[in-house]
Amino acid sequence: MPSVIKAYKHITIAGDRAGMRDTGIDVRKEDQVSILATGSIDFCAKWGGCKYRNVTPADHWPLIGRIGKEGHYFHPIVRDTHKGGFSLQEGRLYLGCKDGPLQANGRPYNPEWYRDNQGTFSVDIIVWSTDDYGQIINFLSEQLEENPENKAIKDTLYIYATYRQVQLAAEKAAEAAQETQQEISDLQRQTANRPTSATERQQIQELEARLASLQATLAELDQMKKQLQQEQQKSEQLTASSSF
Repeated sequence: MPSVIKAYKHITIAGDRAGMRDTGIDVRKEDQVSILATGSIDFCAKWGGCKYRNVTPADHWPLIGRIGKEGHYFHPIVRDTHKGGFSLQEGRLYLGCKDGPLQANGRPYNPEWYRDNQGTFSVDIIVWSTDDYGQIINFLSEQLEENPENKAIKDTLYIYATYRQVQLAAEKAAEAAQETQQEISDLQRQTANRPTSATERQQIQELEARLASLQATLAELDQMKKQLQQEQQKSEQLTASSSF
């Protein structure tokens, strides 16, 4: 197994199987987990006039997950990102598909509805061993070269590339802020025991303005990182009364 991966499992979710499948994967709160799912399920194989015929994991609602035996079910794929965020939960990962209303833990109220469904979801579960987005991107890029039409890999690579861009911008701004703060400190130390000239005062003001701008940029990037993390963690739990 590549060093960038801590745990990996491939499973198949059959459309005609009700309930959740034990993936054998245990996740911790700090883990970064990617769910790469492809395939399709026909939920209307025995029904005419039904629109749920070629349903894919990217449609968001059909693939469901749960942490622990009695946790609340959630949707591990949010807006095509194929990136599950389980940082607020810890335990065994279960996956399944949704056909009709579910109990809070993901168990179907009408398991017989699954009987005539056709098709499967092919699911790769990756628990990353690192939070180094560069390493993750390199690994996913290699996988995409071997599977150029795999939408799940494309989507996962895109979201990590976005994270990496924000991370690099934050690192660059933090370094510039540190250097600017050092320039201010050096200039203030040089003029500590004598009156500052007009040129020196102007220089300090310009440096302080630059530092304030960099700090504002860092705050914006920090907010962006938080928004991305919230998107990662977002599971959009459904009420048990919802049909789809």
